[in-house]
Amino acid sequence: MGLVQATVLSGAIGYVSLELLHQSGAVTRYLANRDATAVSVLFGIVDYMLFLGMDAVFRLFMAEPLRLISTVFCTVIVALVVALLVSCYLKHRQGTVGSRILTSREQAFQGLSGNIGIRVDIFQMDGQFIASGYLENFDVAQDLAGDVTLLPLQDGEIATKREDKVIKEARYQHVYLDFKNRVKYYITATSLAS
Repeated sequence: MGLVQATVLSGAIGYVSLELLHQSGAVTRYLANRDATAVSVLFGIVDYMLFLGMDAVFRLFMAEPLRLISTVFCTVIVALVVALLVSCYLKHRQGTVGSRILTSREQAFQGLSGNIGIRVDIFQMDGQFIASGYLENFDVAQDLAGDVTLLPLQDGEIATKREDKVIKEARYQHVYLDFKNRVKYYITATSLAS
């Protein structure tokens, strides 16, 4: 029992909960170390309280080996459910002003579900055309090179090589300005043909 308590106290389950928040896109992977530690510790405290509560309940009607297994199993399951609920709450709140938890780059390029593509028309800050295509992959960290991988435009689509024409057509939903690399991304969510 002491080894199991030490594992729960170490914050291992809290770290897994934080990773779940990262994977679901509810929280940026680039939290400051102190913030990431605080979130892990908070989840760790909640997880330990769950562990103690479940152990007390199972102690009433289970023998030692089965009680320990049941307590650990239930603690992990409930901890993951709590992390999923927190993730849903945070993702819901991200639509409100002042509650952004993702970086600007993550918000701009975050994948959409379903049969949705993200068309990107890329220009230098001075208006020179760089590329057009559908976003396949991107570096989320603002301190990385800012690389993106684009898929070709669909049949019949033409790259808009003049920035003023992209602005005039006004089909984009977001403009992401990458000041470090001096690049503008005009981002349009669009349905893709199967």
